[in-house]
Amino acid sequence: MNITAVIGVELHAATKQIMSQSFIFPVVVLKLRYLDLSYNSFHGTIPTFIGSLIKLRFLNLGNNNLNGTIPTSVGSLTELRLLSLSSDVSLFFIFNSSSSSIAYLYLGNNSLTSSMYRWLFPLTSNKLRVLDLSGNMLDGIPKYLGNLSSLETLSFYNNSAAVKFPDFLNNLSGCTSLSLQSLQASYNQFTGPLSDDIQKFSSLKHLYLSHNQLYGSISEKLWELPMLEELDLYFNNLQVPSTYHLSGLFLMYDTTPLEFWDMWPSQLKYLNLSSNNISGTVPDLSSNFATGSAIDLSSNNFSGPIPNVSSTLSSLNLSRNKFSGGISLHMPNC
Repeated sequence: MNITAVIGVELHAATKQIMSQSFIFPVVVLKLRYLDLSYNSFHGTIPTFIGSLIKLRFLNLGNNNLNGTIPTSVGSLTELRLLSLSSDVSLFFIFNSSSSSIAYLYLGNNSLTSSMYRWLFPLTSNKLRVLDLSGNMLDGIPKYLGNLSSLETLSFYNNSAAVKFPDFLNNLSGCTSLSLQSLQASYNQFTGPLSDDIQKFSSLKHLYLSHNQLYGSISEKLWELPMLEELDLYFNNLQVPSTYHLSGLFLMYDTTPLEFWDMWPSQLKYLNLSSNNISGTVPDLSSNFATGSAIDLSSNNFSGPIPNVSSTLSSLNLSRNKFSGGISLHMPNC
């Protein structure tokens, strides 16, 4: 076999026995573009000769037991598009790199602190599309992440970040606000309200903020996001305001205003408002959501009759409220 022609190697979840200090076999394949060694029990340091694989575009070393520092030679992989070092908790993350080609960067579950942002900066450019910082010990994000005009997905969940959510959002409010499609920031300690600045994120499709300490009213600006498909606000302390401004008309209600339910973006497919302090009645929802949508309004203080819903919903959870009466399913016309 002519190994010099190999362009891809995958040993994902292979075997404990192939790992040693020279675990990359006697292959210094200059044409290698794809290398996946994730989910093994590899130990030891990352070999420096990985930096000689100058055509490498995909490098996944995640979920191993690697230690030591990341070789400076890795920083010379100028064609690298994906780098995954997730769950390599013994690695000492000092990364010297002049590379700005990375589009997909996965650094989750490594117990990283905010000091990592100093070496992360050279890895972030306008080519970066996905950044996974989940499962670390970060207390916020730097403002330079708000300048990434191509960033589409930011995973920041499970960091226990005790910061004000409006401040967190403000640091993303540059060019990133126009490109970001998915913000996954559940399981932190965000406080404060859902800022009106959310309206700046016009491309946002998925917003996950469950298990935080958000409070106050749910901003009506949230419903002005034209692309929003999935919204998860589970386990916060949010409320629906008794006043809403709609098209310049000031409306006041003693309970949740009907207009709140009429403002959903038509493409919304997943809504989770459970475990908040929302009260009031819920109107007929038989025509508010697209086919296959999932709704969770459980563990609130809703009262009154159970709302009519469409039989085309994929799931509906109204438990642990104060509803009365039976449920009525609306069957769509064929």
